[in-house]
Amino acid sequence: TAGKPFNPLLGETYECDRMDELGWRTITEQVCHHPPVAAGHTEGKAGWIYDFDFTMTSKFRGKYLQVMPAGVHKITFPGKGHVITHTLVSTT
Repeated sequence: TAGKPFNPLLGETYECDRMDELGWRTITEQVCHHPPVAAGHTEGKAGWIYDFDFTMTSKFRGKYLQVMPAGVHKITFPGKGHVITHTLVSTT
């Protein structure tokens, strides 16, 4: 139904192929439900690859909420031999 929020189950995958229109395609999977962990792979017609795994923890600190994302995001340019890796920062 239209009112149900997106809550992926373990092993559920999402695929989007826009290679013809926009030059990229992606697949993402929920690899763990508790704690929630997602992993994904995206590739572009221009010769780049984006891989990631994502999870997060959060803590309520009385007057504020702290969110600490975890996981690795990696962009690879195979033709050039370049790899860019980054992690996300905590948010308070």
